[in-house]
Amino acid sequence: MNNARSTLTGVLLVLLTALPAAAETIAEVRIEGLVHVNRAAVEATITSEAGDDFDFERVEEDFYLVIEMGFFNAEDSKCDLHRVEDGIEVIYNLVENPVISSVEVRGVNVPAVDAQRVQEAAKKRYEVGKVFNHYTADLLQRDIDIIYTEAGYLANLAPVRIGDDGSVLVIINEVAIDRVELTIAPENGYVDRDALLSWINIKPRQPYSPVKVDERAIATLRLGFFAQFNVHEGVQPDDPNVRDVIMMGLLEERPVPSAEGTAFVDPAGVLEDLQVYRMGHLPASRVLSPQPTPSTLASLKAATENAPEDGDAAARYAIALARAERIDAAVAAAQKAVTLLEGLTDEPARAVLMARAALIAGDANRAFALTSSLEEEGKLPPDGYPALLQSATYLLADKAVTDEGAVRLPGDTLAWAVKVLMFSSNRDSVFATPEGTAYSSALRATWDRFQAMGDNELAENHEAYERAIGMFALLRSTERPFDPVLIVPECRSLLDSPIQPVLDDPRLLSALKARAEADPEARYAWASCVVLRELALLLNGDPSVVEMDVDTRRTQLGEAQAALQELVNFDPERFRRAEVMRALAYIVQGQDTQAQDTLAALLTGPDGAMAAQLYLLAATLNPGMAGKTDEEIAQACLNAADSLSTVITAGEAHPHARYARYTLLGAAARFDQAVQEANAVINGGVEDPRAWASIGFFEAKRGNVDPAVTALKKAVELDPSDAYAAYTLGLVQWIQTGEAVSILPQLQRMNDYTPVDLASQELAF
Repeated sequence: MNNARSTLTGVLLVLLTALPAAAETIAEVRIEGLVHVNRAAVEATITSEAGDDFDFERVEEDFYLVIEMGFFNAEDSKCDLHRVEDGIEVIYNLVENPVISSVEVRGVNVPAVDAQRVQEAAKKRYEVGKVFNHYTADLLQRDIDIIYTEAGYLANLAPVRIGDDGSVLVIINEVAIDRVELTIAPENGYVDRDALLSWINIKPRQPYSPVKVDERAIATLRLGFFAQFNVHEGVQPDDPNVRDVIMMGLLEERPVPSAEGTAFVDPAGVLEDLQVYRMGHLPASRVLSPQPTPSTLASLKAATENAPEDGDAAARYAIALARAERIDAAVAAAQKAVTLLEGLTDEPARAVLMARAALIAGDANRAFALTSSLEEEGKLPPDGYPALLQSATYLLADKAVTDEGAVRLPGDTLAWAVKVLMFSSNRDSVFATPEGTAYSSALRATWDRFQAMGDNELAENHEAYERAIGMFALLRSTERPFDPVLIVPECRSLLDSPIQPVLDDPRLLSALKARAEADPEARYAWASCVVLRELALLLNGDPSVVEMDVDTRRTQLGEAQAALQELVNFDPERFRRAEVMRALAYIVQGQDTQAQDTLAALLTGPDGAMAAQLYLLAATLNPGMAGKTDEEIAQACLNAADSLSTVITAGEAHPHARYARYTLLGAAARFDQAVQEANAVINGGVEDPRAWASIGFFEAKRGNVDPAVTALKKAVELDPSDAYAAYTLGLVQWIQTGEAVSILPQLQRMNDYTPVDLASQELAF
């Protein structure tokens, strides 16, 4: 069609050179060559009329619009201009396209595509007896798009041609796969790439189906060994009829394959790639204090035994047990507390305590009734709002459960509800229930209550606020329509923080800082917030994700370090946690020696388990280790292990110090020494499940499968909750027997050790 415009322009330019400069009028506009095309339709397209001033651009546009009708041969049609006595004569000499006599369709080869439907679409667009129209192809392409898309494929229409005899040939170019790539990271991982690619069954020269590619990608992810699996469609600019399929998968460090997925996994390869050093769960936010120590639990238990009718004591004991992950004991204590507190909940604080116990006991209805009633009356204390939100979330998730095996059990944390809502297939109908309304109301009420607080009240109730915001952050992963941001839009800016929101909350930090001078607990809370924010940024790897400038952050960290030292000097017993935070501050400052010295002194105390984890962090993950070679990191591990000799006495167990030491030795591949160190704990009279699990792991790394199985079984016996030990046992038994399906339940224990589970445990009840 553009050729027609170019041809006409050339003709008119030649004519114009012979025309006088003065304007002339159009003497006549004549249309010639019409046989079947409607004359009135053509005339309506032409805007120039006899008597009008001759306008070159207007005549050019008219001719172009006539050709754009699609009924005429663009190369043979022309516009003749003649000077006559009365002006310029404009003659449109049009050559009609042939009248359609037949329609043939070729190229429909995909079995899933209804060829008859394509034929009918072509014959409907190219109707026999009608003048062939070039632009009908655009309409037919839309029909082809619909037909092929519904079948899950793509196709393009080749230029449609008509013969002199009126026969129309429609050729369908079905889009095919040109190239298939599968990249797996790490490159030499434990998965058989060629076997997996064959199983995926996406091959060159196959018809390209975006639906099939997506389905195979989802099926591949469900095999259970990829953390991420992405597919990219490559479009070739010079050939719209082919596509490249580029697949990229990131392997899980600890895969949990499905029964089908085991066929592609080499368990020995998994074991070989497993890191010896495993960081335990570090505090990700300021929520609550560390897990209760054995002495704290013993004290609370004694209180319940000394006052067996004291419901408050029973509830506090149940909450402590739940936070220590002693679920069965926590449920039993909570059930007792609920019974004792029955009818004694006129006092709002006691009602909240009972609601928290009821949540542990599995009675979300009772917890919601207590907290929602108080909220409606304006009497719910701040620490009751997390219980209100948690109970409302449980009741909503109850509505979403479709599998009897997934029903809520006493002791289930918020992780249960989050996972149920995440995978709900009936989310819209669930959200439309009264429970959905109650959930929305609980989110709104919780947010509004804490936002209405002044600085002093917020600082005073910071733990309740942190617990509530932690729940908001967890519930974001449930997505639409349960995402708190969709229900309370004002919370988006806070929840969008790439680190834990409460650590990136200027309002909370300001409130705590304002109260810090007069209140040592607020001073500790502010300082720990600052330190944990810097730890989160260190582990995140990108300090720029928070808006605060580096100098301000550095100043705050120095002030926090000084405040923590003051608190330790002020009351060492009350603020023994401040020593742990001081060590964390050293770690994020890259002062690993000071951090290790501080933590070494804590290894024999009540915070020894956490100190051991942080000692490993100081030795291996501090900023000073960035860019180090594997050899340099191994040497740093050995140096840190040697430094522990000052706190380890020969012949004594020292379970926490030795845990740090044998883990560091193992990280440096000194497996013989690591096994000796772990055995020293056991021989010292401490049946530490960590020691047994590490012996099993190190023996497996050395290729000693049988003693590895024995040690790992002992570790799981001593600590059934250790998902890592159970996983390693399953992996080693898979290597030992060559049979995978029977050990899958042990591997699947890792599915209960996700970030959602860990964060929920920190928020528990």
